[in-house]
Amino acid sequence: MPNWFLFALLSGLLMAVVNILDKLVLDKWARHPIVPVLLLGVFNLFPALVLLLVRGWPAMSLNQGLLFLAAGGALLFMILFYFFAAAREEISRVVPLMFFSPLFVAILAWLLLGETFAPRQYAGVAALIAGAVLVSSRLPLNLSLGRAFWLMLLAALSLSVYFVMMKYLLRSFDYWSVFSLTRLGSTLLMLPLFFVYFRELRDTVREYGSKVVGVMALDENIALAANLFVTIAAAAGPITMVNALISTQPFFVLLFALILSRFVPQHFKEETRRATIVQKLAALALMFAGVLLIT
Repeated sequence: MPNWFLFALLSGLLMAVVNILDKLVLDKWARHPIVPVLLLGVFNLFPALVLLLVRGWPAMSLNQGLLFLAAGGALLFMILFYFFAAAREEISRVVPLMFFSPLFVAILAWLLLGETFAPRQYAGVAALIAGAVLVSSRLPLNLSLGRAFWLMLLAALSLSVYFVMMKYLLRSFDYWSVFSLTRLGSTLLMLPLFFVYFRELRDTVREYGSKVVGVMALDENIALAANLFVTIAAAAGPITMVNALISTQPFFVLLFALILSRFVPQHFKEETRRATIVQKLAALALMFAGVLLIT
C-alpha cells in the first residue's frame, strides 16, 4: 500500500476527529457558536506568524495582497457557517454537506475558466443533491430542509471560493506562504468579531477555562496535521484518488458519533435507530459517488 494512500486516508480520519471535538465544544462549553470561531482565530495566528518569521515575508503586489485577504475572508465565512450549522444539528448530518464543495468548484471553473461539464458530472450533481437532501431529512421521510442545510451550503460555497483563490495564489507562492498569509488574513478580518462578542468569549473561558481552550488547541493541531497529510498525499499520488480517500471523512464522523453516543451519551448525543443509520449511510454513499463523478 503506497504511503500517499495512508496519508490521504489518515487526513480524512483526523478531520473527522476535529468535527467530533467541534461538536463537543459547542454542546458542552461554548455559550455561543462564535466562541470556538474566535478561539480558532487565535490558534491560527500562532503558526502563521511563526512560519512568516522563519521563512520571511514574501514579496507581492497590492493585488496579490488583497487576494490573500479575500481568501482569508472566504476561509473565515466557511468556519462561521460551519459552526453555526453544527450548533443546530447532529454533526453526522452537517459534515456530509461539505461534499457540495467539489460541485461549487466545478461551477466556478465553468464560470471563470470556461471549463465544461462531462455527462458523468451531471450524474454526479444529481447524486450529490439527492444524498444531501436525504442526509438532511428525518424519518419518517420529511424533505423539508432546515437552516443547518442552508448554512452548510454557504459553508461549502465559501470553501470552494477559498480553494479557487488558493489554487491561483499557488501559481506564484509556495504552499507555506499561502497557508500562513490566508490564515493571517482570516484572523485580521475576525478582529471586529472579537470586539462584538468579547463578553461571550470571556464568560466561556472564565467558566470552563482550560477545558475549552485545551480542546480547541488540540482541535487546531489535529487540523494542521490533517492539512499536512493531505498536502503530502496530493504531492505523491493521483489527485482524484486522494480526493476520494479524503471524502471518507463523513463516514468516520458517523462511526465516531455512534460509538460516543453509545458509550458516553452524557457527553455526546446521536440518533442511533437502525433506520436512521441506514438512511445516513445511504445518503453518504450517494454523495460519495457524486463527488467521484464530479471530480
